[in-house]
Amino acid sequence: MSTYEGWSNFESWSVSLVLNNEQALQERALRVVEGGIRLGPPSPYWTEPQRRRYRAAEALEAWVRDEAASAVPAEGSQLAPLWSQLLTSALDEVDWQEVTDGFLKMKEERDG
Repeated sequence: MSTYEGWSNFESWSVSLVLNNEQALQERALRVVEGGIRLGPPSPYWTEPQRRRYRAAEALEAWVRDEAASAVPAEGSQLAPLWSQLLTSALDEVDWQEVTDGFLKMKEERDG
């Protein structure tokens, strides 16, 4: 596995960079992570911190994918399938738990 700027890969670094680049977007991503923490029942297989991390990453990934899908050109473009495939491929490489860890740390620092 290659690394990039201390991250597991370029795609993870890039998603984190974009989500943290503007305060409004960062705050929205943090709210998505916080909402994800509350998803799902306790798990007999995971510790509570593991469950929270997994659910938060799942919520963040779903939100980013939804937002990204709206950025793909409309079907009127002959290249729309290409853009969709490239975007999906890049998002498939993101380590969502790694990206989420930054938001969980931010939440912990804020909440004390």
